[in-house]
Amino acid sequence: MLKEIKEITINIPVSEINSTVEVFRVLDFESIEAHLYALIVDRKVTINNLLSQSKDIQRDKLWNVFNYLQAEKKVIVNKDGYLERI
Repeated sequence: MLKEIKEITINIPVSEINSTVEVFRVLDFESIEAHLYALIVDRKVTINNLLSQSKDIQRDKLWNVFNYLQAEKKVIVNKDGYLERI
């Protein structure tokens, strides 16, 4: 379900990189966002379904995208526990 992404090389001086911070690429975000939207279209998907169908995505990245989409009110968990795109 995930789109193939091409690598983009950005030259950043090592002195500017904090080793504890992972750079979250825009392409990663867009790919995960598309994956989430594809799963919840016309289906009853719970968080557990989402996790089980997203094993090829790093869990922290999946949660980052999901939390962002919730904060932006693009995705909600309804009263029945299913994900909905708004």
